[in-house]
Amino acid sequence: MNDFNHLQSLAALAEPRIPDNVPVAEQWSTAKGARVMFFQAHALPMVDVWLNVRAGSGQEGPQPGMALLLASLLDEGIAGTDALGIIHELDRLGARLNKQVTRDCITLNLRSLSDPQQLLPALDLLGRMLAAPLMPQASVEKMSRACSENAHHARLHGPTQLEDACRAHVFAGHPYGRPAYGTQEDFAAITREQLVDFHQRAFCASNLEISLVGDLSSEQARQLTERLCEALAQGAPLPAVADPGKAPTEVLHIEQEGARVDVKLVIPTLYRSDPDYRALQMAARIFGGSIQGRLFNELRTRRGLTYGAYAQLVASLGPSLWQMTWSLAPEYNDAAQELVEQMLRDFIEQGPTPAELAAHQQAILLETPIAIASNAQILGVLADLNLHRQPADGIRRYLLDTQALTVEEVRLALQRHLDLDTLLFASIGPSVAQVALPALPA
Repeated sequence: MNDFNHLQSLAALAEPRIPDNVPVAEQWSTAKGARVMFFQAHALPMVDVWLNVRAGSGQEGPQPGMALLLASLLDEGIAGTDALGIIHELDRLGARLNKQVTRDCITLNLRSLSDPQQLLPALDLLGRMLAAPLMPQASVEKMSRACSENAHHARLHGPTQLEDACRAHVFAGHPYGRPAYGTQEDFAAITREQLVDFHQRAFCASNLEISLVGDLSSEQARQLTERLCEALAQGAPLPAVADPGKAPTEVLHIEQEGARVDVKLVIPTLYRSDPDYRALQMAARIFGGSIQGRLFNELRTRRGLTYGAYAQLVASLGPSLWQMTWSLAPEYNDAAQELVEQMLRDFIEQGPTPAELAAHQQAILLETPIAIASNAQILGVLADLNLHRQPADGIRRYLLDTQALTVEEVRLALQRHLDLDTLLFASIGPSVAQVALPALPA
């Protein structure tokens, strides 16, 4: 009997220990079709709201720049209140509003005290901005100039140029291949009528995701989300972004003065909904997700070529991107790219070692409580789950799925989904004579 109990204890130790504080959200849809995720957090008298309107730059159609310009006009005036009045009202209520535009969404974040005297007026103000922004012609012209100036300055930033060049190749002819911030020419061509039409099609409840974290009961959260959608039409979701296909392998270089060259490797791969997504995500982490990754160890620790080298799997509503980045002396650019490509080929063929997989599985368990320690962190995770149609217990499922992965599953995911015939190497920096990598230290 004692031996049997001892074996049971050993089996229990072998099972993954999921952290106790992993949040499990509540999930529902409003009467008009907005998808909601909510997590109660009563430690602070605050409420954080994250709205995703699926109307990012990938949904603009033939006229680029619409999403960014429309987002910039949401707080430029509503009935009875101009832009300055909106700022003053938010200040009076102690609320904070932020906006962002990605290729997938226009995002609005509201933080407010949970006291109904502050929270309800702040949410009503946000609802009116969503449903009926005035977009006066003077504001359209003003914000068009501002967006155009922003696009000009963005294009001068080296990392932005590199990112734009990568996406222009990987997503050639597709809206994902355009800069999310637009171009100077784009904004000059947009009319107020186009903006009004885009707003009417995109800003409806069925095209909206609401994520909330804070000091509310479930009933209060349900009432607030219904109230937020009250002025919105039910509408219909915008069509899903078309599959962009895959571009052939390419090596690109952007000439720029400097002492180093920045390099990015990109491979378009699976969708977030693919059953292999977690395995490929783990593979990216093992290969280069931290200073324990193979890429950092080879380029930084063993060879001293760079200060950092990393890999990650970047998800969107379209295909995910396997991305790797590093920076090094320009004379080693070609040789380093050859080295990394061979490392990647070997990794795809062999997969990770059992020790690598076990170490990263354990690291995920240790990191997760820190990564979801604040309301803002939990909100970001819920918004991502909501956007990608994941279940309410998505964080816990992520932990269980990653802990259950095997070396063979990771290896097969690499072989199924990393096609080196679509690999893109892009770099920005000075062109110099190329030399072999220095010999490894003895």
